[in-house]
Amino acid sequence: MARPDASQWKLAEIAEIEAFVKAKLFVEVKKPDSRRLVDCKWVYTIKRGPNGEILKYKARLVARRFTQIEGIDYNETFAPVSKFTSIRSLLALTAHHDLEIHQMDVKSAFLNGDLNEEIYMQCPPGFEAKDGKVWKLNKSLYGLRQTSRKWYKRVCAEFKAMGFTRSDYDHAIFFKLEDGHLLIAAVYVDDMLLVSDHTPVIQKLKSDLSTRFEMTDLGEAHWILNMEIVRNRPRHTLTLT
Repeated sequence: MARPDASQWKLAEIAEIEAFVKAKLFVEVKKPDSRRLVDCKWVYTIKRGPNGEILKYKARLVARRFTQIEGIDYNETFAPVSKFTSIRSLLALTAHHDLEIHQMDVKSAFLNGDLNEEIYMQCPPGFEAKDGKVWKLNKSLYGLRQTSRKWYKRVCAEFKAMGFTRSDYDHAIFFKLEDGHLLIAAVYVDDMLLVSDHTPVIQKLKSDLSTRFEMTDLGEAHWILNMEIVRNRPRHTLTLT
C-alpha cells in the first residue's frame, strides 16, 4: 500500500487480526486436498468527527461470499430482525405508558456466531501463514452467507437462557416478567432496545448481556434506524425525526 498513511492502515489490520485471535475465530491448518478455499479481502474505512477530522482507521476482513459453495460451506442463511412496525409499536407503548427505553450495541456482533460447517479460507493478504497453511474458521466472519443467521441463533439461545420468550409475531422481539415487571428486548442486527417500567430490571439485563457479549451501553435510547428519538415525557409523546 503506497500511501502516506499506509502505516495507519497496517496497524488497523493488525488490530483486526488480534481481535480474531482473542475471539479464537480461526486455527491455522493444512488445506484438505478435497476442499476449495473461500477467498477474503480487506475493506478499509475512516471514521471522522463532526469537523471532518480523522478519529479512527478501520480495517475489516470480510469473506468473499461468492466463493462459498452451497451445501458445503453453508446451508441456511435467513436471519430475522425486528420489524419496523414492531419498533414503532414498542415506541408508542413506551410513550403512552411513560416506560423506560434504553439501548445497547453489540461489538463485533457477527463474530459471536458459532459455525457448524467446516470452512477453510485463504489467509488474509499480508498475513500469510507458514508452510502454506490456511485458516479453518471456528466462528462466523463478516461476509459469509450464514453469518447473520449464526448471530441470530446465538441471540435466541442467550435470551432463552435468561428466561425470555420469543414473540410469535416478531421473532426478533423477546419478553419476560422480571420481579413482576414486563421487560421487552428488540434486536435489530447489533442494536438492542430494552424497554420496561422499572429501570433496575433494565440494568440487570444490561449486566446479564455484558457477561455474554462485549456490549456498549448507550444509555437512554435517542437514535434508532437512522432516526432520532425525541420524547416529551410530560405529554406522553415520542417523535421519530
